[in-house]
Amino acid sequence: MSSKSTPPPALSGRPSTLRDPVALGLLVLAMVLGTVVFVRLGEWSIWIDEAFTLNDSYWAEGRKNPLGYRLFGLFYRAMSDPAGGHPDEFTLRLLPAVLGWLGVPLTWWAFRRAAGDRAAAAAALLVAVSSWHLYWSQNARFYTLSQDLVLLASGLGLLALWGRSWTLLVLSLGCFTLAALGHPTAALTAGGFLGGVFVATALGCRPPGFTGLRAKILIAMAAGGLVVAAFWGPPILRMWGVAKGGGTPVHLVLTAGFFVTPVLGAAALLGGYLALRRRDSFGVMALAMLVLGMVGAAVVSLFARFTAQYLFAFLPWFAILSTWYLRRPSQDDLHEQREPGPVAWGLLALLTLSGLTTQFLYLTTRAGERPHWRAAYRYVWNERQDDDLIFGMAAPVAEYYLEPKKTAVSDVTAVSYLDQWRARRPEHWARTVRRAWF
Repeated sequence: MSSKSTPPPALSGRPSTLRDPVALGLLVLAMVLGTVVFVRLGEWSIWIDEAFTLNDSYWAEGRKNPLGYRLFGLFYRAMSDPAGGHPDEFTLRLLPAVLGWLGVPLTWWAFRRAAGDRAAAAAALLVAVSSWHLYWSQNARFYTLSQDLVLLASGLGLLALWGRSWTLLVLSLGCFTLAALGHPTAALTAGGFLGGVFVATALGCRPPGFTGLRAKILIAMAAGGLVVAAFWGPPILRMWGVAKGGGTPVHLVLTAGFFVTPVLGAAALLGGYLALRRRDSFGVMALAMLVLGMVGAAVVSLFARFTAQYLFAFLPWFAILSTWYLRRPSQDDLHEQREPGPVAWGLLALLTLSGLTTQFLYLTTRAGERPHWRAAYRYVWNERQDDDLIFGMAAPVAEYYLEPKKTAVSDVTAVSYLDQWRARRPEHWARTVRRAWF
C-alpha cells in the first residue's frame, strides 16, 4: 500500500448516514418486498400452535416466556369485538406480521456498523424475500418478536464492539434477555453472539472494540449467562422433553435445510470461507455465531425434539454472512478490498430470485403451508346435525371454528379429541347410532 493511501477512519460509536445510492436502493427494495407479509394474511386456516397462542395469551400466568403472551394478549383484547368473541385469523397474525416487516430495516440497522451499508442492505433484502421469514411473520407466534429483539441486541452489541461505548453492551444484554422472555430459544443467539466474539479473538480476528472495559463486560456477561443457563435451562429441557418427546439431530438438520434453503446456506458457507481467508473480524464472528448456535441446538435436540423454527432468530445472521462479499473497504480492515464485481451481484440476484420463487410457491401451491382446517370445519358446520359426534385431531382448532365466541380454546367441548393418546375413544361411541365426523 502506497504512502498516499488513505488510512481507515477512526472508530466512532455513531454510524455515518446512508450515502451509498446502491445500498439505499437495496434497502428501499427490501422494505417494499417485505410488505408481502400482509398478503393473504387472513386467508390461511389457523393451526394448533396458533390456537394455543390465542388461548394462552388470554391466560398467560405461569408461562416460561411471559413477554410474548402478555403483549399478544393486550393486542387481542384491544382488537376484539366489544360484543365478544375471539379475533379472526387476520387479527391473530397482524402483530407478528408488523414485527416481521420491521425485521427488514432492523436487519440493515443491526449490521451496517460492522459490515457496511451495502452488505447490510443486501442482507435485509434476503430476509425480505425469505419464505421462512414470510411464514413466521404470518403466524400467531412469537418468533418475529424474538427476532426483532435479537436484532436490536445484536445491533447494540456491534455498535459497542465497532465503536467506543461500553453502555451499549449492557443495553445489548438487556435486549437479549427480553428476547429470551419472548421465546426461550433466543438464549442460543445470546450465547452465539458472546461466543462468536471470543472465537474471533482466539483466531486472531479480534473485533476492534473488544478491549479494556468492554472486554471485561463481555466476559462478565458470558460468565453470568452460563450461571443463568445452568438454573434456567434444565427445567425448560424437561418440559420440552415431556411435551415434544425425544429428539434427534437428524430432524433439526432436515428442517434447517428446508427453511434456510440450500442456496442461502451455501452462500453463507461461502461468505464464512472468504471471511476466514481474509481474516475479517466481523465475518469470522458471524460464522462462529452461526456454528455455535447450531451446535447448541444440536445438543438440545438430543434431549427433546428440536426443529429449525427455534433457530429463526439466526436468519439475519445467515443473510449477512451470505452478503459478506459485497462489503466495501471497511473501517477496521487495513488491507485493500476490491469493489464487488459482476459475480458478486449475480450471486445476490440468484439468492433474491430463489427467495422470491419460494415465496411465490408459499402463497400459491403450498397454500401457506397450513392444513385446511377452516374449510374442513366450515363443511362440518354446514352439514352436521344436532346429535352428530365430531372427533378432531387438532381439537383446539376445531374449538376455534365451532365456538366463535370462545377464547379459551384449549378447553375443548365442541369436539372429542382424536389423537395417539385417545385413539380408542371412538370405540365407545361406535355402539351408538349417532353419526360421527372424523
